Amino acid sequence: MSRAKPLSFSERLPDEDRLIIIDIFERIDTTKDGWLSLEKLSAALSFAAGKAPSAHALRQVISKMDKNLNGRIMLSEFMDYIAWKMHTSMSESYEEAMRTEQGQLVRELGSKFW
Repeated sequence: MSRAKPLSFSERLPDEDRLIIIDIFERIDTTKDGWLSLEKLSAALSFAAGKAPSAHALRQVISKMDKNLNGRIMLSEFMDYIAWKMHTSMSESYEEAMRTEQGQLVRELGSKFW
């Protein structure tokens, strides 16, 4: 008997949250080619934070999002990452999760695009 594959964080999201994340992705994807580059994410995070993110923080975010290591963030990767951040911020104290520079970037991005 085979076991069912566990659901990813994004598969556990309510439809309403999935639609919000899709909308954010589409706003960041300014060239409408279906993926996010380092430049697109940097521009979105700069807009959200009012300043450019550090190269270190940007590399951290990209390394966690880009699961197939092709240098492009696809919608599924973006959604999994945001869902994972939502889950970890609920299971940890919110302050602990958002204290990191990476957490601050995610929070600022969400506040500008939601």
